[in-house]
Amino acid sequence: MRKGNVHAKENEFGVKVISWKDKRRVLMVSTRPEDVDNLIPTGRRNQRGEEVRKPSAVLAYNAAKKGVDYSDQMSAYYTSLRKSTKWYKKVAIELLLLGTCVVNAYVTFNEHRQKKIEMLHFRESLVKSLIALAAAPQ
Repeated sequence: MRKGNVHAKENEFGVKVISWKDKRRVLMVSTRPEDVDNLIPTGRRNQRGEEVRKPSAVLAYNAAKKGVDYSDQMSAYYTSLRKSTKWYKKVAIELLLLGTCVVNAYVTFNEHRQKKIEMLHFRESLVKSLIALAAAPQ
């Protein structure tokens, strides 16, 4: 298979397997009716000035993945995970307590402010608020 080639096969249930050669071979499985074996212009140009074209399944995946990548990036800056922690504790800490929840709160907080704050300052103020809340008389 040469760079830029696309091949697709569909079964009777509408499941498509699409193979596309870019730098490496990319295999995709899709049930979306609009995913076919043709390339769609991305609106960008490569270094030689040629139009960049990709399958619609790749474009849909990239559009949906942006928010997840951003969330992972933001939670990785100030991780609370340690090497000695068991894997199931890491999952609980990262997903439930400190990773995803704090990033979502940070993004929501900054959406409703004109002057945005850094993640570190947001985490510090969050910890101070939780400590004050815990120390308050019941």
